[in-house]
Amino acid sequence: GPTETVVDGKTGWLRDVSKTEEWTDVMRKVLFELRDEQVRRMDEEGKRRVRDEFSKRRMAQRLDWEFDALASVRRPPLLSWEVVLVVMLSLVVALGAVTLS
Repeated sequence: GPTETVVDGKTGWLRDVSKTEEWTDVMRKVLFELRDEQVRRMDEEGKRRVRDEFSKRRMAQRLDWEFDALASVRRPPLLSWEVVLVVMLSLVVALGAVTLS
C-alpha cells in the first residue's frame, strides 16, 4: 500500500512492488491465516488512521507547520537597489559593446 497511509502489519502491508514473492506471502496470510476479526480490526485501524492523519483539519495543521518552518529559515539579505542598478547598467553597457563590435 501507499507508504503515507499504511502502517505495516497494522493497517496493511508494505512490500517492494518488484518482489512478487513477498506479495504472494501477504495474500496467503490474508486468505488462509488471518481470522475475520483480525481483518476487521485492520480495516478499522486503517479507517481511523486516514481520519486522524488526513482530515482537512490535520492537513491544514501540517501546512501551517510547513509555513512556520519556512518563515523561521534565515536567509541572506536581498541585494540593495544600488547593487542591482549597477549590475543592470553593466549588462546594458556590455550588450551595447557587443552590438557595436
